[in-house]
Amino acid sequence: ANVFYTDYDDKQEEVIIPDGFGATFTVVRNASTVQIWGVESEFTWVANENLLFTAKFGYLDAEYDDYVADLNGDGIVTDNSDLELRRIPEWTGGITGTYTYPIGPGVLSLFAAARYTDEYWVEVSNDPRGLIDDRTTIDATISYEWDWSAGRSVKISAFGRDITDEQDYG
Repeated sequence: ANVFYTDYDDKQEEVIIPDGFGATFTVVRNASTVQIWGVESEFTWVANENLLFTAKFGYLDAEYDDYVADLNGDGIVTDNSDLELRRIPEWTGGITGTYTYPIGPGVLSLFAAARYTDEYWVEVSNDPRGLIDDRTTIDATISYEWDWSAGRSVKISAFGRDITDEQDYG
């Protein structure tokens, strides 16, 4: 397990500003001091010689200190300290399981994983269009691997990634 704390000075943010002609441009501005603390942990359980489980989780708490800036290009500086930082989900986690079993000349492997990511913002001003919803993805793989000849093996796999077809725009 890890517990950590980060204190950023003069964190920079990209801000999208209208150019007055119907288009936009991006400027980089010093935002604020940012404080981030969190906890991460990983567990492994070997249930028996064929079955392995892993679990991971994370928690992040990130805040601006005194974020005063013009975020929309209108020349008015506002206090944006209550905004949430971009690309920082509060909670993340996942669990995986792997089962291997010798069959004939090779080994059959079954793998499954579920991963969770909490909602997070992708746009600095926390515009509702830039909020990515929380999501859980599930992956699975079945494989069979055997020795083909001296030092060479063959592996056949069928897999599905994000088999519940969650949407991801981040």
